[in-house]
Amino acid sequence: MKESKLEIRKITKKDRHALMDLYRYTYTEWSDREIKEEELEEILTHETLGLFENGRLVSSIRIHEFQQSVRGILKDCGGIAGVASYPEARHKGYIRKLMLAGFKEMYEQGQSVSMLDPFKPSFYAKFGYASANAPYLVKAPIKHLIHNEKKNTTSEWSFERLRAVDVKDTLLRFIREIGPIQYHGFIIFKSIPDEMWKQRVKDSLVVFVKHKGVIQAASRYRIKGERRDGRWVAELTVIDFLWRTRESRIKLFDFFSSHQDQIDDIIIHAPFETRVEHWFEDGKISIERKAPWMVRVIDTITAVEDLPATGEDIVTMEISDLECSWNNGVFTIQSEKNHLHMNKSSDKPVVKMSIKAFSSLVYGTLSVEELMFRREIALTDDWVQHTLQRWFPLLPLYNVLYF
Repeated sequence: MKESKLEIRKITKKDRHALMDLYRYTYTEWSDREIKEEELEEILTHETLGLFENGRLVSSIRIHEFQQSVRGILKDCGGIAGVASYPEARHKGYIRKLMLAGFKEMYEQGQSVSMLDPFKPSFYAKFGYASANAPYLVKAPIKHLIHNEKKNTTSEWSFERLRAVDVKDTLLRFIREIGPIQYHGFIIFKSIPDEMWKQRVKDSLVVFVKHKGVIQAASRYRIKGERRDGRWVAELTVIDFLWRTRESRIKLFDFFSSHQDQIDDIIIHAPFETRVEHWFEDGKISIERKAPWMVRVIDTITAVEDLPATGEDIVTMEISDLECSWNNGVFTIQSEKNHLHMNKSSDKPVVKMSIKAFSSLVYGTLSVEELMFRREIALTDDWVQHTLQRWFPLLPLYNVLYF
């Protein structure tokens, strides 16, 4: 049998129809309908890698250009999505080839960390990705949401409700200002074309909570209703919400509570560690855990640079990374003036770990003790354990930008 000729490259405009056919076959429902030009405009060719077998596109991955808050410090992030293959192209190692090419692409583009929403966590764990948490999906009768409506209200507070498609710049500016500080793991767009923004936020609304004309809280939400058993049932889904102060958060809840006469239930994507029981009084709360995110360090030195830390210490570690050769070797991590710095080193390591274990530490998904118990970290001295614990405490991740 003649050996197939394989090529991995970024797709071009001419490849977009073939990519859409691949997506439709893999993710949705096959259709003979003509693909609209606006659908093709959503495809960013510079973010998409394709694997071509004898000149035919058979597999692909997309690397979104994001920024992510890692312990409060913004890092350039590659968001892996659009992993697709035709059935005849599976089990040939094509996705592995694309992932390796993607790692190299991210490294060259300065994306020091990566995140994905896995279809199968065990598959991506083989590439060094570590499982993290996901948000809670909280559902409860909206009438039980705790709020201060008609209490302590002043004319200094106001609400502004707008279509999300119309407030791209204002909303993204507020998200960029508040999100990375408020939430570890929070992802924001590095940039997003107008057409893509319109598709992503289609049929959603934004409310800005203002104090003396200055935005103090913001939320994007959707309202959906349907007739069930002869009556109209409606839900309000809070997609994301950010606030400067607790008072502005309560004002945001005031706004949602004002919908009691038209909405039955409110659904909120809540941070993992939040005691949502205190957001409601009486009534039954339904809490659903979404599938976990997975995270990975792409460039150890850049990922660690400037992360917050206490104390003045130096740890020399050896990292093994089968997929990213630039991460292999011995490094020195030093905490100085409340920040971490990492460099290549020729010193003898006092701790050894895989890139998956290192990613778990950086993102705070597993404790040092747990990684030691799993034999994913090998230490020579107890002081090393205590130092790593101080530098990399467990930290819940919160991100609601699905891609």
